[in-house]
Amino acid sequence: MLSIAVVDKGVGSSVYNDFIDPLAGKVLGMELAGAFHDKYRKIEAVIEALGGHYLPGDPNVRGVGHTSEGTSSGGGGTLTNLGLETIRDLLLANGVPALEAFQDPGVAALLDEGFSPRDIVDARVRRVREVPTRPHASTFRNAVRAAYGQRCCVSGADAPAAVEAAHIAPYTGAESDMVSNALLLRADLHRLHDALLFAVHHEDLTVVIKSSLRDSVYAEFEGLTIRQPAGVRLSGEALRFHMDRCGL
Repeated sequence: MLSIAVVDKGVGSSVYNDFIDPLAGKVLGMELAGAFHDKYRKIEAVIEALGGHYLPGDPNVRGVGHTSEGTSSGGGGTLTNLGLETIRDLLLANGVPALEAFQDPGVAALLDEGFSPRDIVDARVRRVREVPTRPHASTFRNAVRAAYGQRCCVSGADAPAAVEAAHIAPYTGAESDMVSNALLLRADLHRLHDALLFAVHHEDLTVVIKSSLRDSVYAEFEGLTIRQPAGVRLSGEALRFHMDRCGL
């Protein structure tokens, strides 16, 4: 899909730039990708441009981040296994966005005029994200919100800006956009769910968390029975699939 040649794996958990750089070039465009000097910022831009939520590393919770940013072994912001899986799932869900032919001045010219390179990147990434890749996504989100009464099924949060429709089994096409394959989650819980740190048990619909969350504020949700969607039975197969991905 990206026409990137197979590359050798890096040392330890690292991923060589000869994967990251072509990936960013395909998703963001070569000029924009070249404006990043920190690898973790380039990875963040790719994930956000594809419609995902970037998760920095956390020194207190092992395995939560898409890169090693913020951890004791942070280095240059190495892409983690979770980051690779997230990018894979986003590419399978959305494909590679078609980039517009921008008429903006070149990055070098803008820098000469005193602009911040971070501001330049943010503005253009936002424009990339505006390219529609899932035309039925809003229909899915609205259906999930309605079924759950606009409330997070775990925390009960009801602020519209704070809750998001989350696929239980990853999106693989229009057939995945079913309320039976969805949870309405508070944004931070959505990110933890996508990071494979908690699941909903397929037998009793209770929250099951990974051991790495047991010393965090999220421990309060362990064993809680989720709020069920109105008029829809959640897919037991999807719930089991997510539990298996979490290793629970």
